[in-house]
Amino acid sequence: MRRLVILALHIEESPEALALGAASVAAAVSQALAGSIETVIVEDLVPSGPGPVSKRVLAARPDWLGLSLFTWNCRAALEAAASCARAMPGLVVFAGGPEATADPEGVYALAENLGLGLDFIVRGEGESVTATALSLLASRPRSDALAALDGLRGIVLPGGPYDGPRAPLEDLARLPSPWTGGFIAPKDGGVLWELSRGCPFRCSYCFEGRGERGLRSYPMSRLEAELDRMVALGAEQAFVLDPTFDADKARARAVLDLIARKAPGLHWKFEVRAELLDRDLVRRFSRLDCSLQIGLQSASDEVCEAVHRPLDRKAFSRGVALLNEAGIVFGIDLIYGLPRDDLAGFSRSLDFALGLQPNHLDVFPLSVLPGTVLAEEAEGHGLVYDPRPPHALVSSPGFPAAALARAARLAHACDLFYSRGRAVSWFLQALRPLGARPSAFL
Repeated sequence: MRRLVILALHIEESPEALALGAASVAAAVSQALAGSIETVIVEDLVPSGPGPVSKRVLAARPDWLGLSLFTWNCRAALEAAASCARAMPGLVVFAGGPEATADPEGVYALAENLGLGLDFIVRGEGESVTATALSLLASRPRSDALAALDGLRGIVLPGGPYDGPRAPLEDLARLPSPWTGGFIAPKDGGVLWELSRGCPFRCSYCFEGRGERGLRSYPMSRLEAELDRMVALGAEQAFVLDPTFDADKARARAVLDLIARKAPGLHWKFEVRAELLDRDLVRRFSRLDCSLQIGLQSASDEVCEAVHRPLDRKAFSRGVALLNEAGIVFGIDLIYGLPRDDLAGFSRSLDFALGLQPNHLDVFPLSVLPGTVLAEEAEGHGLVYDPRPPHALVSSPGFPAAALARAARLAHACDLFYSRGRAVSWFLQALRPLGARPSAFL
């Protein structure tokens, strides 16, 4: 029996560091090639280094090695794979995941630089096309199988073309579940739960909404079975992967009702859009032990227009007020370095966000991710960024290097004093007699 080993490297130990993407591919491959293939997922940490990681992969005796590539693990995974390929001549190595989908040319170039000859890349949703590719490899000589992959939609071969169509979108009603199939289990009580794919929004800095417009949802029957499985396995906290959980309100209400019935004892984490919240949704959230994460990114109309993310500040504030009224824990995200922004504008966004009294504020520097609209528009915006992962902004017209450094210090002060210092309950009251803006105080 042939063996597929999928390598998934995490940036750090965490209950949320689970290889859900790898497990989804493993479930689909095992279903399509039942009886002829065994799948093994090797998980490790990026800081472990290529030596220890490659030893674990080789101990699993792979015939084929698949790499689950993200911005944060791309180089480390390719280094480990190169070490494995040197130890096992003839090993078939392929890659998929967000980084491979967004920048197949860059992945091939990095692999070549590291001495790794990648055999192919899976671009897009990888379950079915990976099963097809491995079926060919299992039934034909290697050279014939790789030649047969040429022209298969979603497969990118060495030499390109690199901008071909992605793999066809999966029929979510037909995909096997990695949870009920036993390909993944809670880690330190934590689980990842994918309810849908796609995004109705078009934020230019985000890769999530670059594909087909709209949402596709898994059947409720599958979600109910997965939830039962998670509870039976002892899950204690769950992170819902939908980038905008409340984009479909009717669906969100149904899922929250399902959770309230099946798993009210878990702690839940959701990502929501504040403008879409209403009293009915907030009431349902309030029945659960949960926390919400809200993407603001910037409070500037000009910046929001530049990144194709419309913001209604009144609706945003109204939605957040409902959460505060219900006593629901929530955090807000900000990004500094966005097009048309500068240090003064970022400070105003910080003031707006802190004025809404979030329980914590998460502030990130801009990364210009391959495959995003922003990467294509970067030159027009004057963005200079590192071509290597994590593709951090180096400078822009509004954020020269010195301003980025000041913004980073401001973000650190906010985290240290407000978020980790748990200042939410008294921060604004303490500033009022000083007549100081939050950003100025920090």
